Amino acid sequence: CRNSFTKKPSKKTVEDIKDKEYLTVSEAAQLLGFTRDGVYKLIYRGLLKAHRITSHWTVIYRKDIDEMIMARPIDPSGISKKD
Repeated sequence: CRNSFTKKPSKKTVEDIKDKEYLTVSEAAQLLGFTRDGVYKLIYRGLLKAHRITSHWTVIYRKDIDEMIMARPIDPSGISKKD
């Protein structure tokens, strides 16, 4: 018989996490459609703010994800069209 302490938690859906105030790196990756490593690259490059709470727990405020996205709009003049 398995108890609730050994059962692996079910994966959250985007609907479950999209309105949270702060996210784990895994949740941010799921929301953005990235891997965890991809989110860590954004953090280490200084593009995404994150806060290390403990050595095993890093959180990202949802507002910081939104700010990162808004800070890097695509310039339409820089996009080349294929003929």
